[in-house]
Amino acid sequence: MVDWLRVGGNAREHAPGGIRINELLGNRKVVHADDQRNVRKMQRTFISRLGVDPERIIEAEDGKRALSIIHEFKADIGIILLDWNLSQVPGIKVVQSLRNDPLTKFLPVLMVSGETEESQILQASEEGVNGYMIKPFSEKDLGEKIRNILNPPPYMKLMNMAESMIDNADYDNAIVTLQSVLKRKPSSAGAKRLLGLSYQGKGDKVKAAEHFAEAVTLNPRYLKALSSLAEFQIGNMNYIEALKTLEWADNISPNMASRKVLIGEVHIELKQEKKAEMAFESAIRIDPEISEEVANVLLAKGEARLATKFINEAVSLRRKQGSLGLDEVIEFIARYNRAGIEFRKKGLLSQSIETYKSALNIDPKNAAVHFNIARAYKDNGAIKEAREYFIRSKDLNDSLASPDIELASRVADELSALA
Repeated sequence: MVDWLRVGGNAREHAPGGIRINELLGNRKVVHADDQRNVRKMQRTFISRLGVDPERIIEAEDGKRALSIIHEFKADIGIILLDWNLSQVPGIKVVQSLRNDPLTKFLPVLMVSGETEESQILQASEEGVNGYMIKPFSEKDLGEKIRNILNPPPYMKLMNMAESMIDNADYDNAIVTLQSVLKRKPSSAGAKRLLGLSYQGKGDKVKAAEHFAEAVTLNPRYLKALSSLAEFQIGNMNYIEALKTLEWADNISPNMASRKVLIGEVHIELKQEKKAEMAFESAIRIDPEISEEVANVLLAKGEARLATKFINEAVSLRRKQGSLGLDEVIEFIARYNRAGIEFRKKGLLSQSIETYKSALNIDPKNAAVHFNIARAYKDNGAIKEAREYFIRSKDLNDSLASPDIELASRVADELSALA
């Protein structure tokens, strides 16, 4: 049982055999994010009564603000409490952002949410949260959860060290550390997965495959192990087995948009375009903002038709959000141009022209796009239309404060050839 004593106006936690949370935190801060003011107030009260100086407790009312605070303080943060359903940027996306940044990758995160679906809890674990609490909860439960995260058992500390070693390509020391873990916890699926990553990094495919398979055998619902195994299989072009692994994971946690994209990629490799399209559409239903990533994946694989479809969807979403700025327009024009080039390579000139014209919908005065349309018309034998677009390209380029000299020369050559 936990007692609370007020000493000098500050709450201090006394837990038999336990370490005080304020001692575990040191001078580091606690960031907690929730849309509801009353929940933030309650959490602040709970955290301060756990012995944390109120001045080191920082609140965020939405995900965007939480990310801003975290990136401002980084190493000065001891733990982050996140609600799943944050506005601006959902809590799970905040976690994804943190885990993809080397500077915030290892910050402890406690997901605090009213979401009780097992698939969501498993997804949160796969994304890298250190703990999950379902609302409502007591002050005592919060204290125990935070203490467990900040002061994990020795084998977990060794695994965290090993993961950091793997990130720094120190595979030999990671293997030694993980073997030490397995002496204490021989059935640790997490240690087996990390051994797989270590041997994969060393280029030992046989041992990597062995340890990934053992991790999945030890815990068939361990999503990180399934993801690591699938990525290993894809890297070795074992697409049929990779698809089985990914679909297995997808059955366990069906709301992971990035996994749906990976399933789509594997279907592309297996020449299953319709199934790929369905997987990509499923990913976008979960997370509409992933449409740009889908388009990039398809462009990299030369799949112009599907790429164009998802570029259009991404543009539409940006317009609805009011976030189609100059930088975004430049990126989308580049994507449309890449798709148009792929169509031209395959002799699909009409599709190429339509794709370039889609680009004009977001940048109607783009001289280079007009030039590309003209080239496609010329290749298609439509000389009148080609000349018209070459002239438009010339006029638009000439009207710029700093005309593109190379483009001007190419347009002049093309018009001369058509004369």
